[in-house]
Amino acid sequence: MPAQRPAAAGLQHPDAAMDLRLDPSFLEEAVWLMLRHPAAPPALSRSFQAEREALYAAASPAAEREEAFQRLTATYVDRLGLRALFQAWLQEMPLLHRLEAIMVQRVWSPKEEAAELYLREAASPREAASVLVLGLQAACCQEPQTLRAWLRHEGLRASDMLDTAFAYTSQPVLGGSSDMEQDLIRDRFRLLWDRWIMVRMQRRGWPLAVAPAIWERQFARAFDGWPAEARHAICRQMTDAAACTQGALLTLAQDARGLQPMGAGGILCPLCHFPTMDGVSDWSGPLAAAAEVLRRDYPWWEITQGACRQCAELALAQGPAPAVST
Repeated sequence: MPAQRPAAAGLQHPDAAMDLRLDPSFLEEAVWLMLRHPAAPPALSRSFQAEREALYAAASPAAEREEAFQRLTATYVDRLGLRALFQAWLQEMPLLHRLEAIMVQRVWSPKEEAAELYLREAASPREAASVLVLGLQAACCQEPQTLRAWLRHEGLRASDMLDTAFAYTSQPVLGGSSDMEQDLIRDRFRLLWDRWIMVRMQRRGWPLAVAPAIWERQFARAFDGWPAEARHAICRQMTDAAACTQGALLTLAQDARGLQPMGAGGILCPLCHFPTMDGVSDWSGPLAAAAEVLRRDYPWWEITQGACRQCAELALAQGPAPAVST
């Protein structure tokens, strides 16, 4: 991230000590680009240009001129509705009011756009300092709806990190046996977390920052070892979940079979996709015949995946699988 320029514009939140600090270089470019956008009011663009030219023509010391340009930029940040957009976003994110500051810094490419939360542990919550740094391209301000969706997505992620119920830790145990597995688990966790964020945005009627089709392709690629039915079941389960934790998401990311459900305990049956606390793992004795029926009806199923008691009993009721003639 680029270093923040001094004298960043600040937005003091009325209900908390947290303030929003906007990098002047970000604001300058954002105003310039927004006024050049075809949707910008022509009269506003002409007014801005006239005021800039007047400042350039004024014979004033460099420091005073710089301050005048920053005041001009701040005026048009207000007139273009950019400041109001950020303030409305903060109103939607009450957990972010716990932060000491949110800093918006200018970046130059989509790959650099990111949100980073920096937490400093202390003896008491009152002494702890936390800052959320948002790296944004100034060009994103030309599309307010897209910017608002991105802010909401990353705001919910940061809110999860601040929410004790989510039980976030910055150094989770990933559990991979190699660097490749560690990276895969980390990628899976990110995708599952994105899904949980998307679910809550949809519940609130907010446009998504990530196109569902793009997320689904990434999800299928990261979890290509899972049966499609299991992937769909996890998506349905997250859609219906009332709450989630970092630990639950990590468990799903670490489980190659995708059997661990949202919620407390149990397994998700790979056959009917309903959670159960009474899963079958021992297929000896009478249940050996049920296992044969399940292998016939679900060729992708493996005995080590287990199943719920109801699916096992239904398979047993069907009788032995027919012999295959040679």
